Amino acid sequence: MDNIEELKQLIRWGTIVSVNKNNTARVQFLDIDNIVSYELRILVNNANKNKYQAPPDIGCNALCLMMPTGHSEGFILGTFYNDINPAPVDSLDQVMHWTFEDGTILEYNKSTSTLKADVKGPVNVKTSSTANIEADVTATVKSPQIDLTGNVTIKGNLTVILDNSVVAQISSKSMKIKGDMNIEGKISSTNDICTNANVIATGQISGSNI
Repeated sequence: MDNIEELKQLIRWGTIVSVNKNNTARVQFLDIDNIVSYELRILVNNANKNKYQAPPDIGCNALCLMMPTGHSEGFILGTFYNDINPAPVDSLDQVMHWTFEDGTILEYNKSTSTLKADVKGPVNVKTSSTANIEADVTATVKSPQIDLTGNVTIKGNLTVILDNSVVAQISSKSMKIKGDMNIEGKISSTNDICTNANVIATGQISGSNI
């Protein structure tokens, strides 16, 4: 057997037909009578203290490196795209992209330094230490309802906008509210309370200057 034929036996490509335990898969080789390999190990980026696993889908094209013993032992080097199954991003930009079966997309565009995450299910982030989010320009959170559990500290001014109109502003020097304010409890102040309108009370108003 010459070197070319030996390479053909060692380096093969086929189709993933099953994905199995311990990050292995079986490959069908169409060019050799549709033979299905034994469980081949899938190469990963790291497999010791730091572990990585991303099994290929059934039906993927796979490039394999077989051992000289035959089709019983070998490795799946990776999968690849073709005209029937094109790449998800048709661009010359440097894009790292993941599309999952449920439609979730994770993408980082190195050309524009833009990170995109479009998740079709819940997102859970947990840390055993502190969490810090810092944006040099603005940060926007949009949701029908936002719940905060725990003490909240705001270092800066607070502005409440409703229907494109400012209805409340709180700063270190003043508080402005447009609309009714209902308080169940006492109002205490160490300075004067001033108003340019009438004061209406259904209870008693008392004081040394009243």
